[in-house]
Amino acid sequence: MLKIKVSDVSDRTISLREPKSGKDAEMAYMPENVSRKLVEYIKEKALQGEERIFPICYSTARSLVKGLGAKLNVQVSPHDLRRYSAAYASRNGVP
Repeated sequence: MLKIKVSDVSDRTISLREPKSGKDAEMAYMPENVSRKLVEYIKEKALQGEERIFPICYSTARSLVKGLGAKLNVQVSPHDLRRYSAAYASRNGVP
């Protein structure tokens, strides 16, 4: 998700370039509320075209997630969130 650009977002889908599956690209689908908030964020930040939506590296994202988890007294990592998201999607019929 850290690599996605504004041009990768269309309605409720995100085009993933170079996914870990080894394919050239894949489509990821977002719930309507997530899509709406992402579009609001893009507009608020005035992001356009080939700009990255989240211009941070993995180590920064990891620090942010771990720091927020610590404030809530929960041990969590970005991978934990990814795994939870995948399990949630799978249980709700997303291939």
